[in-house]
Amino acid sequence: MRRANIGVAMGRSGTDIAREASDLVLSDDNLRPSSAVSRKPIAYRNIRNVVYLLVAAGLAEVLTVGVAVIAGLPLPLLPVQLLWLNL
Repeated sequence: MRRANIGVAMGRSGTDIAREASDLVLSDDNLRPSSAVSRKPIAYRNIRNVVYLLVAAGLAEVLTVGVAVIAGLPLPLLPVQLLWLNL
């Protein structure tokens, strides 16, 4: 364990020597898959929806400002408003 990049020891069933030599000690010896594995599709879907929202909002902002510039109108959105919309 001392020569490894990182040493991992079990908290309850591991020996004292292994726990002292390791960099990371697992406090729970239960190695069943966590609930995070079952939530992976939900997290992926949420990230995908956020990306779609940001792309759609950015495209709308670019089109709004671009049409105003081409038409010779004053800018419809101030830079601070654009930053606020991206929040």
